[in-house]
Amino acid sequence: MDPWQVTLEAFPEEGTPSQRWHYLWNYAVLAPSGHNTQPWRFGVVGEKMALYADRQRSLAVVDPQDRALIMSCGAALFNLRVALAAFGYGGAVTTFPDPEQADLLAWLEFGETCSPDEQALERCQAILTRRTDRRPYQGSSPLTEEGGERATLTGEQLQGLEKVVAEEGVTLLWLDSPERRWLMVEWVGEGDRIQMANPEFRQELSRWIKPSTNKDHDGIPSYAQGIPPAFDFVTPLVAQLIRWVDLGDSQAQKDQTLVANAPHLALLVTETDTPDAWLATGQALSALLLQAELWGVRASFFNQPLEVQALREQVIQQICPSSFPQLLFRLGYPLGAPLPPTPRHSPGEFIPP
Repeated sequence: MDPWQVTLEAFPEEGTPSQRWHYLWNYAVLAPSGHNTQPWRFGVVGEKMALYADRQRSLAVVDPQDRALIMSCGAALFNLRVALAAFGYGGAVTTFPDPEQADLLAWLEFGETCSPDEQALERCQAILTRRTDRRPYQGSSPLTEEGGERATLTGEQLQGLEKVVAEEGVTLLWLDSPERRWLMVEWVGEGDRIQMANPEFRQELSRWIKPSTNKDHDGIPSYAQGIPPAFDFVTPLVAQLIRWVDLGDSQAQKDQTLVANAPHLALLVTETDTPDAWLATGQALSALLLQAELWGVRASFFNQPLEVQALREQVIQQICPSSFPQLLFRLGYPLGAPLPPTPRHSPGEFIPP
């Protein structure tokens, strides 16, 4: 079963705990992850399910501490929490239950049965339509040319996103002031140049750029990179070009333009810089993305200044001196036709041996 085809109606309510967990996991695997690596796996013991980090899918060059990997798992965990509530389970989550098992991130239980949560039902539908949209967004004018949706979020919406993030113990900082935005524009460009100048970074990135026809069910397909379907055949050439040529200047120019023109630029920060904080950040991110999706708002990520340690230290000093920056992203209303979903492994592929 393709996880993107999961429906509320097909849930095996009378099935075994294992069958129910397998079905719920379809929602978990639709969470975003770095390079669409999907660095998670799970196991069922009795009526409980374990969420593990899959270090074999780590990005050793860009994410040597597995910070982004654990955040990705946190996003999957939040999706699971949403699905539990939508199907009428109270749910219970214990994070990092065993200090001797660093890969064991959480145990989940069904908990008491209850009425399906209406907010969770809406969020479940948002899980199925959420996309990372790397294209330009509608500008900062109050209305689109067609006179429809606002191109920027309202103050009430911005506060709503702050609230859902705070509920996960994370802080959302807006970077929309000219001073903060231009700092980020400079840091994103510098981060691109530093990373693309590193042959090991380029090799790692190129391995996850794949044509839309690939059978791996992971990675960044051509259409997610803005390559039209008719030119999908050039994707392997693009991957090889990235692998062997330093395209830092052109990538920096492209990303800086997107950051400079973003309707909203934001940063997720935490009080500590530990696996607990990273897992919480992933859950906060999913909560934010699903709420934004309900409004038709999309996001894309620019973590270069947080992946290069020297730049991350500058972000801490000048933007958030009493906390730790975890994720940098933009938000806005998308332009163009709806994007198809990126591929996902089926839940059965994540069962540990």
